[in-house]
Amino acid sequence: DDRTMWKRFTALTNRLGPRRMNLYMHGPNKNFFDEIVAQSGLPKEAWDKGGRHQLRLYEERLVFRPLFDALNQLEQPALLIKGAYDRVTPPSQVAAFGTTGKRTLALFADSSHFARYEEPELYAQTVLKFFL
Repeated sequence: DDRTMWKRFTALTNRLGPRRMNLYMHGPNKNFFDEIVAQSGLPKEAWDKGGRHQLRLYEERLVFRPLFDALNQLEQPALLIKGAYDRVTPPSQVAAFGTTGKRTLALFADSSHFARYEEPELYAQTVLKFFL
């Protein structure tokens, strides 16, 4: 089932150690998140709260609920930002999102899953252009 699969995936990727971030980051700085935490000024308890929230989502299995049908019901304009090296968002999800009508796909050539950190200027320009 999806919960067992997720636990096995997590155990497998955790064995990659620092190389695990290669799945999520294309650029040379794979430690961006640790740097954000260190520079944020937020206490460890605040970051732990976010971690507990994420664990609860997994425990409730909400992260495993397919949303493809809900995408078809969207009437508002929608923007999908995807890094060219993103292994987390597969082509099937991009296809389900679609790029017709009010749907816009922005493909970032030098990013993986965290385009907002790898190409922050382009990310900001893309989001502003979408909303303006």
